[in-house]
Amino acid sequence: MLPAGIALLVFSVLFFLILNKGKKQSAPPTPIADIIPIQNMGFYPQSDVDRGGTSTAEVYVTHEEIDGININGFLNLKTNLARRENSDDVYANAHTEQNDIIQRLRQANGIRFMAMGDGKLWNVEFHTTQTTPEENNIFYIYLLRTVRDQITIVDIPYSSLYQPEWYTQYRYDFDREKIKSLSITANTMQGYGSSLLQIFYFEIY
Repeated sequence: MLPAGIALLVFSVLFFLILNKGKKQSAPPTPIADIIPIQNMGFYPQSDVDRGGTSTAEVYVTHEEIDGININGFLNLKTNLARRENSDDVYANAHTEQNDIIQRLRQANGIRFMAMGDGKLWNVEFHTTQTTPEENNIFYIYLLRTVRDQITIVDIPYSSLYQPEWYTQYRYDFDREKIKSLSITANTMQGYGSSLLQIFYFEIY
């Protein structure tokens, strides 16, 4: 109980400091589930290199201080999107298929975390075992908007997920029991070039 109590206290103090700096006001001040150490999430880098592109992704964990509070576990996602001739298939992401995390996602109603970015857009993607005649692993997305040098509290109930427009003709309903993987993705919506996203205090609720 002691580690959980400490995590709750730290989260509450950090949230109070964030509010008083005017950074974000959209989430409750206490955790709604266990905070999962970011190093236990199993995220690893992927990019369009697997499909003939030259974009890059780097994923690493750091320990940092915010407003005098030591945060043990930042997920850093550093990407560089490179233009491809005659192709829109450009992406770089942090991706996890770790079994215990996927099992928790299949039993949950959503996820929540804190994020700091450079003002760019990111996709949070839940890939599933559902298929269409053209493509396997249909995924559902949440559009994550960051504000440069500010902390954003990101709350993603499954009810807020939607299919990319090229899937909507199939009218699939999201089925949490078919979740296969989770990705946090930079794509051409944010433009080409480099970007950095940091994530911490990850909850599956």
